[in-house]
Amino acid sequence: MLSSAQMKKMDPSLEEMPEEDISEVRVALYESAQLAFDVYWSRKYGSKYPIGLLTPQLDRDTL
Repeated sequence: MLSSAQMKKMDPSLEEMPEEDISEVRVALYESAQLAFDVYWSRKYGSKYPIGLLTPQLDRDTL
């Protein structure tokens, strides 16, 4: 995981932010990366979860 110092080096505007806010930015960055990876994986190899992605299956979806 990136340290606060590494985050500040990547984006100097973070120098003025409190450490707690930098931590939240770091977590959001990792969450975004995980989401991007999951989308990539599902497009290339199919869902890595047995229930599949949350996409409508009109032939199977019922109320």
